[in-house]
Amino acid sequence: MFFLAFHDQTVVMGLEQDWTTFQDQLPRLLPQHRDQFVLWRDASPIGFFADYDSAYGAGLNRFGPDAEFLVARVAPPEPQSISIAWQAGVMFGPVR
Repeated sequence: MFFLAFHDQTVVMGLEQDWTTFQDQLPRLLPQHRDQFVLWRDASPIGFFADYDSAYGAGLNRFGPDAEFLVARVAPPEPQSISIAWQAGVMFGPVR
C-alpha cells in the first residue's frame, strides 16, 4: 500500500492507476523479478533493480525530481490482520 500527500489530483490519479496496473501485472512479474524493485510509469515497467535506492535514483535521473513515478517491490502481497472491531468502527465505542 502507498499513501500520497499531493494536492494535484492528476498526479494522484496517475499514481493510483500505475499502482493498480502494477498489482494486476504482479503475478506475471513475480517468476522473473521476485524481490527486485521496479520503476513504473505510465502503466508500464521502466526497469528492474536490486534495491529501492537504485530504482528511485534511476527514476530521478530519467524523469527529473518533479516527475511522478512509482517504485515498488516485486513480492507477493502479505496478508494484513485487522480485527472485525476495527473494520466495523466499534473499537472506540459510540460517538457522543
